[in-house]
Formats: sequence, C-alpha cells, structure tokens
Amino acid sequence: MKGVVELKFCPNCGEATDELIDHVCKNCFIRTFKAVEALPELEIRVCPNCGAYYHRGKWIEGDLKKGITDEVVRNIKVSDLLEKTEIKLDCELGEPPGGIVPAVLRIEGEIFNQSIKEEHNFNIKIKRESCVRCSRMAGGYYEAIVQIRAEGRRPSGEEIDSCLVILAERVEGHASFVTKLIDVKNGVDVYVASKSAAQDGAREIIKRFGGERCVSPKLIGRRGGRDLYRLTILVRLPRFVSGDIVYFRGRVVLLTSVSKHTEGIYLENGMKAGKMDLSDLKFCMNVSDAEEAVLLVIYEKEVEVLDPETFKAVTLKKPLFLTESAGEEVRVIKIDDRVFLVPGKGH
Repeated sequence: MKGVVELKFCPNCGEATDELIDHVCKNCFIRTFKAVEALPELEIRVCPNCGAYYHRGKWIEGDLKKGITDEVVRNIKVSDLLEKTEIKLDCELGEPPGGIVPAVLRIEGEIFNQSIKEEHNFNIKIKRESCVRCSRMAGGYYEAIVQIRAEGRRPSGEEIDSCLVILAERVEGHASFVTKLIDVKNGVDVYVASKSAAQDGAREIIKRFGGERCVSPKLIGRRGGRDLYRLTILVRLPRFVSGDIVYFRGRVVLLTSVSKHTEGIYLENGMKAGKMDLSDLKFCMNVSDAEEAVLLVIYEKEVEVLDPETFKAVTLKKPLFLTESAGEEVRVIKIDDRVFLVPGKGH
C-alpha cells in the first residue's frame, strides 16, 4: 500500500528496522564494525649511524616515529565507511632503535554519525642497516675532487676557509658529504661524494671570488650499461686579492675588490679606478707591507709626510681617503722611490 514503510527484522537482535546493512540492523553493524583489518607484519630499516629510516624506496633523515606512523598508514586498509578519521601510534623506541618494538595503533572516527574508537596492539621489527650515505662514507666513496688553487700563488688560509664554507653549504644542500680534505703544496683537495654538489660549490666559489673553473672527467667503470665518471674540478682563484697594490697602465692602484668585477683606487689621489682587466695588472706588493710614517703638514691639495727610510719630508697629493690630522701616524708604501699614502686600517 502506498505510503506504508515495509519493516525488516534484524536476524541478530530481532529489532525492526527500515534498512539492513550487511544483513543486520545499524546498531548491530556498528557493534561489530572494524575500522581496519588485521595489521600486517611491519619491518622498518633504520641506519644505526645517522638514524635515517628507509621509506618508499629512499632513506630519510627525520622523526622515526612519524616515519613508522606513515608506514603503518600506508600498509593498513581503513574502511571507506569511517569518516573524520584520526590515526595515532604509540611506541617506545630504544636508543638506538632495534629489535621488536611493541606498538599501539589508536583509530578514531565516525560511522553513521556515531563515534567509534579502536585500539590495535602489534609489533614492529626494527632492522638495523647502514644507509647508502653512511656506507659510502665508511668506504671513502667520492664522485669528485675539488682542487682549490690560485694563479701564481698559494691561496691564503682565509681564502681556503671561505671556499670550504661555501663547499660545505652546497654539499649539505645536496644531502651529500665531504669524504676527506688533503693539504697539498699549492692549495687543498676536497673529496666530495656527489658530482652535482661539487660542481655547484665550485661555481659558487668562482662567483664569489672570481677566477676560473676547469672540469676533467675520468672514466672509472660501467654500471647497468652506463659509463661511470669521476670528476676533477680545478678552481683557480685570481692572481690578485683585495689589498694587493698593482700597476695598472702605469699608475699605482690599491685593489679593493677582486671577483667578477675588479675594483680599486688610485693611490696618488684616492679616485676610483675604471674598469680593469686582470691581465693588465702587475703585482707590486700587498697593503699589509705598508709602513708607519708621520703626517707633517696638510695643505688644501697637498700633504707632507716623513719618508720612513730617508727621514726627509715628501710632498704628495692629498688623497680623498685621508682622514688623519697633522702630527698623526699614517701608512705609506714606497714603489720605485715614490712614496704613496694608503688608507688607514679602518678603511
């Protein structure tokens, strides 16, 4: 008859209902409902050296408990009927983690607007295994050698330290490592595990300091039908550094910056030098070789200083960088019997 609802009876409890779910009433279905099926056997590979864990085909450095939770979620099937699902994992990991670890999986959610909670006890097997990175470190693995050199000289300790900092930053960004450092006569050789990290670091050094980069590949074998190469990357810093005093087209210049663009000032007047090509420069000395002298008199456009060798007064143009007063000490250099003022240490 139209408008009459046909009632059904639950075979479990006998309750009348207008809808059966999986052949039982809603209440009986919810009482026997399982949010997840039986948990699978889980084995997590953990590196005992760095703590990385293996997840979905790669080694990951991070929170191991989060990694285990992600692995559990990936390996269980949660019922499609469960809504507003929350999954939590409790386990006590040893230090270092290993062996059989008891765990509790807690699942909360709603089904047919009723809240449910489930707990599942299971075991996780933690297998200790060295990750690829640690295995390579232990075996002295490297894909490239970065040779830090300088044209016509040995890089200074400060330059080498700066280059190593740049390399370390690039190596860390590539999740790689430095296998070893070797001091050699003309600089430092840095053995790097990743070719891309080594090349990235070498490019950044040249960008920061100027100079040139030369890459030489060497065939070391074949794997899976592909040639394997190891790189030697020569990083040659410029012949000159900031603070060098040079001849440039017959004039004496103090270099203030040596990188992609070389900058300096003429010592005779303190004016900025124009565009300079490194090939046009001839080394004289470094500003650290300057001597102390007494500034005797300051005129409008000239000054008199006491020559530290002859102890005679010498008249010079007043340079733009001069900040000292008469009677104070200044720094001077002497090139081809000509005396030049140089900026004070505060410049």
